[in-house]
Amino acid sequence: MQLSTRIDTDSCFISLEGDLDASSSILVDKLLEDILKREQKFILVNFTLLTYISAAGIGAFIYHIRRMREQDKSIVFYSMSPSIRNIFAVTGLEEVIPIASSEEDARLLCRQKTCN
Repeated sequence: MQLSTRIDTDSCFISLEGDLDASSSILVDKLLEDILKREQKFILVNFTLLTYISAAGIGAFIYHIRRMREQDKSIVFYSMSPSIRNIFAVTGLEEVIPIASSEEDARLLCRQKTCN
């Protein structure tokens, strides 16, 4: 699993690459902890290069959602493959975390305050 981040004025962008499983979910958890300490209001997560996500990987995000909302921060996922998107659909998590088709759409969702 590789993670990369990019920061702009009000947003933090996370790109995931490889497999997000139990061992790599620790990296995501730590990254989200660090991001929650920053001033950026929006967290946009790019799934383009993610090939697999386990329950522990999903859990790393779910764990932080309440804190994000308490801090008036929003998260949106984007560019998921059909197989990963299906996991979010089947589990009902697409009702909890907004999913956009592209970075542009993810930014638009955040600007419209429809994420979180």
